[in-house]
Amino acid sequence: AVVSTQSTGRYVSAPNPHRPHGASMKLYLIGHVYQRACEVHGGDEGIDAAVAKRSENREKATQRKMEKKMVELRKAARQRTPRQAHVHVFGSESYDEDDDEYSHTCTECGHVEKYEKM
Repeated sequence: AVVSTQSTGRYVSAPNPHRPHGASMKLYLIGHVYQRACEVHGGDEGIDAAVAKRSENREKATQRKMEKKMVELRKAARQRTPRQAHVHVFGSESYDEDDDEYSHTCTECGHVEKYEKM
């Protein structure tokens, strides 16, 4: 272990047991970490507020991630279900003398189909 001093405080450098080829760990004393946190956040109340804010942000991020997954699932479900084509059921035909064409209307959806008879 190597002892170093930087602007953030004294720490002991030790090899990372989880990733031997990764960066080494910087191990700080709890008292020094608490003292630095008090300087940055302005005492216990500031530290508590920072912890609460981080917790809220974590919950918001989790919620956003969940909503994003739900949107993706809905999209996937929409794409999986094939749309069934509506089969029109036409009523009686009518003749329009001005345009010289026939038409009939679907009784279920109101679609009007115009055509000419030869």
